[in-house]
Amino acid sequence: MSTAAPENNNRSVIPQVATRTRCNMATGVDLVTGALLGLLCAVGLRLLPVSEEMPGYVAVGVFVAYFFFANSLPGDSLGMRLFGMRVLSIKSGRGFNPLQSFVRTLLYPFHLGDVVARTQVVLKAPLAPVLSTSERPVGPR
Repeated sequence: MSTAAPENNNRSVIPQVATRTRCNMATGVDLVTGALLGLLCAVGLRLLPVSEEMPGYVAVGVFVAYFFFANSLPGDSLGMRLFGMRVLSIKSGRGFNPLQSFVRTLLYPFHLGDVVARTQVVLKAPLAPVLSTSERPVGPR
């Protein structure tokens, strides 16, 4: 009978910070999605008897609304989901609040959003380590 203390498997995992390239690719997906939604609305409005300028205003409004609301949803934007990322508050290590969301989205074009909002973009799951050729298992797969 062993009297050794049980192992503590409740290790806290520190999330891996997402690279700038991955963040930019996710933002590109969000920009294209917002633009397509805006364009779709504008084309739809062209079929209705509205003023000549209305479809353009609506397209810009839908684009801006998508970009702001997609980045403020707790489930993250489409681009962030596709690239496996999420935003955390640096202070709490958990999800961010609406004020942080607004600040980071507003200041994103100036690359100050995460700094001022005190947030960080991290990967949802840690990446698997890459094994060198000497560490790879040998034998049939």
